[in-house]
Formats: sequence, structure tokens, C-alpha cells
Amino acid sequence: MTYIKICGVTEPEHAFVATEAGADFIGLNFYEDSPRYVTPEKARETIAEVWFGKTIHDTSELQFKRRPNDGYDRIRLAAETLEGFFARKRPLFVGIFVDATSARMNAIAEEVGLDLFQLSGEELQNIPPRLNRPSIKVVKVREGQTASEIADIVRHGTAALHMLETHVEGVAGGSGQTFDWALAKEVGEKVPVLIGGGLRPDNVAEAVSVAAPWGVDVASGVETDGIKDAQKIREFVQNAKRASQNLPMSLK
Repeated sequence: MTYIKICGVTEPEHAFVATEAGADFIGLNFYEDSPRYVTPEKARETIAEVWFGKTIHDTSELQFKRRPNDGYDRIRLAAETLEGFFARKRPLFVGIFVDATSARMNAIAEEVGLDLFQLSGEELQNIPPRLNRPSIKVVKVREGQTASEIADIVRHGTAALHMLETHVEGVAGGSGQTFDWALAKEVGEKVPVLIGGGLRPDNVAEAVSVAAPWGVDVASGVETDGIKDAQKIREFVQNAKRASQNLPMSLK
């Protein structure tokens, strides 16, 4: 099963579309220099409208009780916890931050009702344990890096999960560029990872087929002229899910 994150949503209507299409995560961007930045007020409105009239389950269970010493086992447990939670609440809302303080992230999470954080900057390893929600740490894949090197970074991280994206010098947050998905597959054989960067409705099936990732992430790839496109969101989710279903059982 490949989980799907629609990131950089700025309007409630697009959060509705992503939810109805079957997205597992919706990302709300709190990095003020991003063109997809949303204020806490707008984020709270978006989440409230998506869940209006529905039962909202407490996400405190995502504060994982057991923390195995081995990094791979800890991350596998985090992934399993999320997978179990999806039976009761979907989508989960993720707050995207770049080098923000833990105090600011925690305050916004409480104010708007976030389920997880995404750390997209150069955050230190001591940040995730200070957060009141689990976090997804973005790992920038640099040219020439091996799968073993990347897996080692993931293993020694303190975030719940990790997402692989292309490193682009001077670019904070998403790069919009793809990297070698076969590299992600090697890492994914050791530990669950998401992949992002340059994914679109027309290439996400190939990405899933090659990398067999735990999850995929998209922002600009489902936009037209910088605005989320409902049809592209639906096609992205549909194509990712279809490709995931077609994976060999050993890779699901």
C-alpha cells in the first residue's frame, strides 16, 4: 500500500477534493516565504470545514508509546501506528515548517488541530523530541549519495518518518525535481520512506512501480498556474493507488 500526501493546500475546496479522492495526508504550509503559505486562521478554517459534521478522533495515540532503540524498528513502528490509525481518521493534516522553533510549531499545532509536522529545513535532531506531534523529516538526496548513506541518515534521525527529496542548493522546502527512484527503493527495503519532488499525475505510477515507497508527496505537480487543480489531484491519487495495487505482494 502506498500512502498519498497532497501538499501545499491553500483552500478548503481543494482539501475537500483531496479527501474525497482518497488522499491519506493533506499538507498545510506555514513557511511564510512559500507561495503556498497559509495563515493559522486559514488552516484552522480548512481543517474545520473538512471535518464539519464528522467525528474527529483524538490523535494523541500518535504520540508513540514504545520507542525501540534500533532506528529502523522505531520507524517501522511509527509507520504501523499511522496505518492503524487510518481506519478511524483520514486524512491526517500535516503542518509544513522550515527551521521554525519547536515552540512556534507546537503552538500552531494546538491552535489549528494538526496531526503531524513536516520538517523541511535544516532542523537539528533535538527538535522532533520537543514537538507535541510526530514529525516527518525531509531528507535531501544529494548527487552521488548512496542508498546506504541515505538509510544511515534516516536510521539515526529522531523523526517518526522520513521523506526523500532532491537537494537543490539554496532551495528551502520542496524542490520540484525528481531523483533516482531506484535509490529510494533500496532505502525503502530497509525502512519505510515517502518520496517527493517532481511527481505528477503522469509519472507517479512509474515512481510507485520503481520505488515501491511507503508514501508519495505532491505539491506543484497537481497545480495549474500555481493553483491546485481538482482534476490533477484526482488523477494523481487514482494513478498512485492503481500502481500500488499492481505491485508484487512482496513489495506492498
